[in-house]
Amino acid sequence: MALTTLAAMGQAENAATVWQHFALHLAKMGFPRCFYGLTRFRFEQASGEPADAFHFAAGMDDRLQSYLRSAEFAANPMYRWMLENTGACTWGWIDVARRADQLSATEIAALKQSTHLGLGAGVGIRFAETCHRIKGAIGLFAHITTPHAEVDRLWRAHESEITALTHMMHLKIASLPLSPVISLTKRQREALEWVADGKTMQDIAVLMGVSSATVEKHLRLAREALNVGTTAQAVARATLAHTIFTRNKLD
Repeated sequence: MALTTLAAMGQAENAATVWQHFALHLAKMGFPRCFYGLTRFRFEQASGEPADAFHFAAGMDDRLQSYLRSAEFAANPMYRWMLENTGACTWGWIDVARRADQLSATEIAALKQSTHLGLGAGVGIRFAETCHRIKGAIGLFAHITTPHAEVDRLWRAHESEITALTHMMHLKIASLPLSPVISLTKRQREALEWVADGKTMQDIAVLMGVSSATVEKHLRLAREALNVGTTAQAVARATLAHTIFTRNKLD
């Protein structure tokens, strides 16, 4: 079953399809609710602009998704764990930390809010970074009434399978264009690709069969869409976002 899902994710041509296969499989394993976040524009210890982050969710309404993106959830001790660590951890450690008086008052309050919203038991996974600009993490949540001990049992029983599935999902999605976070037209992408190849404005005009002024217009609109000031920055940003030099079926 896992191999079938891994193959389907590997062959998927867009991020939404990858996520669909992944979420369906995880639901069958006892984790019907998942929340995944990815940014390709991280710098230093910060995650970059919130608008640059991309999220996928399964089994969650808009209110719960909004909460998981908010500063309220950022105070949750599980969020702290994923900032400070790489790998996977069940929420069971929180009970141990609370009994040992290792949680702050703010974290305890945040934990109560999470529990009230039905996020009392699950698994947090922070992916190892293949590029220092990329950061990804996922929360897997069991049914609302599931205790921590049962989540720990599920994790022990399926750790290898879940790890393989989550990493394939993350690596596949991280390699694909993520629209509508960044959307460029076919001609804007083409102009940026020729710039990345080291072509001059005159060369690009000939290659695209347009005037130099039209090439500059495409590059200017690309800079605006990417919210950068120079064409070099546009090439770098579009490369990180995998919106150039990739297959794109959004035109």
